Amino acid sequence: MGWTPEQDDESDPSAQSQRVVCFTETPLEHIYSQVADIAGRKIKLAPYGVAFTKMVARRQGINPIWYIDQTPGRDWVLTDALKKLQNAAIATGDFHNQPFARVDPFLEQMGT
Repeated sequence: MGWTPEQDDESDPSAQSQRVVCFTETPLEHIYSQVADIAGRKIKLAPYGVAFTKMVARRQGINPIWYIDQTPGRDWVLTDALKKLQNAAIATGDFHNQPFARVDPFLEQMGT
């Protein structure tokens, strides 16, 4: 749910703008890794799934995500700017109607 899952409200459909589905761009020759037993893996993925070509996915509106580094001690200009936009959207008290709410589901944290 992007960076702002706390804005989701199960009882209010108009406050569920952050819900997304995650796909992977795993090449077919590495697809086995999605269901392989991997030491330390916390989620056991079932041995089935759905596959789309990129062209079909894009036609259906599937959008790539934007990985944003959240590693402590790294001060990225992009991370800081996005955090300020997030905080400003929350501060309005009307988060789901702010432009940032349309971008937020496509942001994914990475880093330690």
